Amino acid sequence: MRTFLFTIIGLALFGCVNAAQLEQLRVSTDGQKTRLVFDLSDTAAYKSFTLKNPDRLVVDFKKSRVAKNFAPSASDSPLLRNVRFAERNDGSVRVVLDLTAAASEKVLSWHRKVQKVIV
Repeated sequence: MRTFLFTIIGLALFGCVNAAQLEQLRVSTDGQKTRLVFDLSDTAAYKSFTLKNPDRLVVDFKKSRVAKNFAPSASDSPLLRNVRFAERNDGSVRVVLDLTAAASEKVLSWHRKVQKVIV
């Protein structure tokens, strides 16, 4: 079983008034770790969890929307099969990362002036 290190930075505020915009997703791999950086226009509450059969990581961003030019790609990581996303009726954005193997998750979060989520 491969191990993913999931680090989330900058999304611990729950009371954001305006919708954050999901602007970019960057993927990099370092040995057994894959890092995903979600760039956001503002802070947003988030929730992440894994699913099995098939293996997936799900990240929900509350009070968010997707930028028109947002076009994620899983091509830079052997652990990512596909990246899917959707704006939901409740005003949130769900990003689903289809994995090639089961992954363990480690989440860290803190505030930054520039909002980023690193998974």
